[in-house]
Amino acid sequence: MGARCPSCGFDSADGALYCDFCKEPFLKRKKPGAPEALASAASASDPLLMLQADEDKIPRLPGWVRVAAWGLLALVLLSAALMAAMSLMSLSPKE
Repeated sequence: MGARCPSCGFDSADGALYCDFCKEPFLKRKKPGAPEALASAASASDPLLMLQADEDKIPRLPGWVRVAAWGLLALVLLSAALMAAMSLMSLSPKE
């Protein structure tokens, strides 16, 4: 059985790093003590290490938002292709 995406529920292949459908990355299992070591190594002048230490606090979009965004993009691209085809048809010489 594959890995189930926590965002959209799609079953991806075993060992996948992200969902094959919505591309949401799977959270890596952290080793005990790793966040404390990372947080203690982070200083006040290095915000990137602090961001990695607070990885669980980063907000994620729901799966339906991603699907809706991809659908909207497909609709826009399809409309642009249709308008380009109609424009080319109107430029063709009339017999």
